[in-house]
Amino acid sequence: MHVPRWVTVAAIAATATAMSVGAGFSVASASTRSAVRPVERTLSAGVAAPRTSKAAWQGDVTYTVPNGTTNLFYHYSCPTGHVAISGSFHNGTGSSGADLAGSFPRTDITPLYSQWGWVFLWPSGSPAGYSITFDVYCGK
Repeated sequence: MHVPRWVTVAAIAATATAMSVGAGFSVASASTRSAVRPVERTLSAGVAAPRTSKAAWQGDVTYTVPNGTTNLFYHYSCPTGHVAISGSFHNGTGSSGADLAGSFPRTDITPLYSQWGWVFLWPSGSPAGYSITFDVYCGK
């Protein structure tokens, strides 16, 4: 699969913008004279490539998001020699309130497209018991 460079760059730029806008800082009102303070939870999580070498959906993996997480970057690797063609996710328990900020093949790692990544945002923090099931379709 070939993705035009401008599409890839636009997707990365949009994700980076979404991550920087809501990801990590809140500003207190000027009347309190408080400085910018970091938000409590920002995470990166992922799953290693499965042992199968087939071009196919690799299998569901469920991730339970820690309570209070405001930003999650989750990535799912393909087996060696394969590229990520598509990614899927399904909100499971506690599934209200997440904003999907990005879903894309990874071009920031080597080899290119060997993982699929998702970015989720919870402006008020993720609720307790929130889980997401991920899968990735890998091909040659």
